[in-house]
Amino acid sequence: MADVQPFRGLRYRTQDLGKELCPPYDVISSHEQSALYELSPNNAIRLELGISDASDSDSDNRYTRASILLADWVKEGILIRDDTPTIYAIRETFVHEGIQKIRRSLFARVRLEEFSRGIVLPHEETSSGPKKDRLGLIKETNANLSPIMGIYRDNTGEINNLLSQTMYQTPTDSANYNQGTLELWAIEDTRINEQITSSLKNSSIYLADGHHRYETSLAYLKYQNTLSPLNESDPCHFILMCLIEIEDSGLIVLPYHRIMRHLSDARFDTMMNLIRTNFQVREFDLSDILHPVQKIQIEQEQDQSCLGLIANQTNTLYILNRNNDAESHISPLEKCMTQFLGKQVIEPLLGSQQDAVEKGMLTYTHDSTELENLVLTGEWQCGFVLPPLSLNLFESVVSGGQRLPIKSTYFSPKLPTGLVINQLI
Repeated sequence: MADVQPFRGLRYRTQDLGKELCPPYDVISSHEQSALYELSPNNAIRLELGISDASDSDSDNRYTRASILLADWVKEGILIRDDTPTIYAIRETFVHEGIQKIRRSLFARVRLEEFSRGIVLPHEETSSGPKKDRLGLIKETNANLSPIMGIYRDNTGEINNLLSQTMYQTPTDSANYNQGTLELWAIEDTRINEQITSSLKNSSIYLADGHHRYETSLAYLKYQNTLSPLNESDPCHFILMCLIEIEDSGLIVLPYHRIMRHLSDARFDTMMNLIRTNFQVREFDLSDILHPVQKIQIEQEQDQSCLGLIANQTNTLYILNRNNDAESHISPLEKCMTQFLGKQVIEPLLGSQQDAVEKGMLTYTHDSTELENLVLTGEWQCGFVLPPLSLNLFESVVSGGQRLPIKSTYFSPKLPTGLVINQLI
């Protein structure tokens, strides 16, 4: 089953590691990109998401510049490769909704597997644009710059015990990052690493975050194999993964909400007819509600299939409870509200969600406050506030070989880029 191995990680050697880390590419705004450039001349943003230039060419672009910079940082000792194959234990301390949380994980390299083998399982659909971008980067840098997030189930509790024993010791490195702390333990003990590898051997790994990068790594492996036949131990057969136990108290899944605009009165009426067919609907005048999102979230605490719809077109907050008859005899996938809403309302209304995004009629956000502001200010027309997906339902969908629509989950906090890099050469 899963082939999880130690590797010689490439790591910063600095007194202020937090200044060198950055979020993954897909959540970095242009403003944050500029701020990270200013934070440190060695910040990983220069590798992860370099700034494009109007004069970029096939031979000089942000991918080639990242490759040159990576080589320079290794040569200058800014990044140093560990001497011994290592698995890295990570402890993240952060605040979520005013409560301090701790998330524990392992950084290791995991053998790439086609999804059809059922060893590494995806949970979301992907789109082509990000994969093209990430393939350009990995071809030039020959490295996994950022980890993808995988989830496993520790049925024996052995890995949990090994993490606890490891984290009694002084960490190898630590950083203040993202208003929290990160601690890293480099596990070089061959015996412990073999125990971890053995414990995960019969496990499936569920992809939580990083689907585009995983599929990109599969494409990169095939590309490298066309250049020169690879053996099974070649580094290209592996990908850097952060592994988190599904019962970890710091594993947080937030929803992605849907926001729409450019709906004519007729199309809006069609949407409401579709909604009334599939949901029980309660209506509230937005003028009477100070914080509509808070009201929706209170309702969702009572009913995990509850949605909220904020519509400036009618100045109305709609509370939507799924019809009882829609709940009978349905698959785990159909129980997921992104799937149900997409198939029963959004796609009949707009067609392909990807096309709707490209036309500027649909967008996604994991920030419910942002949704509220965009709709109430009139910048967008209406927004669906979705409930979070439970990890039990997540596991049922994924283990059954099904995939959710794109932007169904937001695992928080996002993993930092630059903590450990996996070189593929």
